[in-house]
Amino acid sequence: MFVTVRQIQLTETDSTGTIPLPVLVRWMEETEYAFLRSRNLSVSIIDDKGQLGFPRTNVELEIFQSAQAFDWVAIELNLAKIDGKRIEYSFRIFQLRRLPKAVEGELFLTARNWQCPNGTFDHINQDFESAATAAFETHSPLLARGEFIAACCRFPANQPPRAILIPEWIIARITSE
Repeated sequence: MFVTVRQIQLTETDSTGTIPLPVLVRWMEETEYAFLRSRNLSVSIIDDKGQLGFPRTNVELEIFQSAQAFDWVAIELNLAKIDGKRIEYSFRIFQLRRLPKAVEGELFLTARNWQCPNGTFDHINQDFESAATAAFETHSPLLARGEFIAACCRFPANQPPRAILIPEWIIARITSE
């Protein structure tokens, strides 16, 4: 499990105050990108054979209810399946019950351990960490559930992408804890 926690911005809501579908998909994408970065990967990789990446072959999203601007949400990513050529992620988006007071920077919750992009915890106060952990553990309600399926492809110059087997070193990084 990999989780990002974020506060809903006013600009992410529509005129009725609800969160449009594209915003939820973007949150799922941002969580996937953060997950890949936490594994020293990216959605676009250059190796000795050229560029490879993971274009979407399927996106599904089921919305149960909405949240409002300035609410806090947790976006949970689970690695559902790797079948050699495709990676399948499942997502759940929750509204947090207890709202963290404030945080500087971006936080990621992975297997109940707080991480931040620069690898230090200097800016996280103990009250926030305790409140956010408790909030995630008692999260409710479920706002949405979705999935991404991405194929591993090479992108040869001036040619259409072609599906390839996922290199073993990428599988090892994605599946590492």
